[in-house]
Amino acid sequence: MTALLPSDRKLGFDRERARDANWLFTTERIAPAGQHHVQDQYFEFLQHLGVPPLLEWKLGPTPEEAECYAGAYPCVDGPVAAMVLGTSKPAKEWPADRYATAIDALHAMGVRTMLVGGRSERELAAAETIRRMARHAPVDALEWDLRKLVYLIDRADVLVSPDTGPLHAGVALGTPTVALMGYTNPKRVGPYRRFHDLMIDAYGDPGEDYAITAEYRPGRMERITPEAVVEKVKLALERYPRSASSASGSGQPAP
Repeated sequence: MTALLPSDRKLGFDRERARDANWLFTTERIAPAGQHHVQDQYFEFLQHLGVPPLLEWKLGPTPEEAECYAGAYPCVDGPVAAMVLGTSKPAKEWPADRYATAIDALHAMGVRTMLVGGRSERELAAAETIRRMARHAPVDALEWDLRKLVYLIDRADVLVSPDTGPLHAGVALGTPTVALMGYTNPKRVGPYRRFHDLMIDAYGDPGEDYAITAEYRPGRMERITPEAVVEKVKLALERYPRSASSASGSGQPAP
């Protein structure tokens, strides 16, 4: 694809970090700098071009969207934890039965849960398993509407998610995010600059100082227990209290 682009200037990663031998088809490359968080690696392109990076996502819902989607948010007393079920790869997902256990434990704490995301086959299957196993059914807000998803995440008191798009949207929006990391390297693709204290790192072994690599580690998501997730949700509510009026909408990460 890079070779076919009719551009005189094709900027890419250095040879070490370029994937699929793409370095062969670029006309210039950013300076070698080793592996970092992928967001910082992409900022290196701006540095190469002399463009100062601006950390301001502006993902939040517009006033019109907030009015349109208000009825989709649970009308309940107490905090709401939004939960993401699906990702692009099954190995990144947390088992549905553990969501069910965590949902019941959170209900006992007075936390209402809401399933958010799309309506893929795996997400629908996971939602059905949760409904069958959980004593306290979560609100089902699964739908193919990305802006509605942004609104729901922005309103939620806590977001629980494996490594997938909604996780990073939640971090950008400033919603306290419990990241479930096991298959992918959190140092490379984990929450960017925020909520590391809420992250559950099942990628590394206890005490392991692993390198920043793109290595996948299958079978690690099963290490995450419902009890660990509940504890992180509790920590999020204590450390980052928010209300509907405090939802940021700006999505500007702290430095």
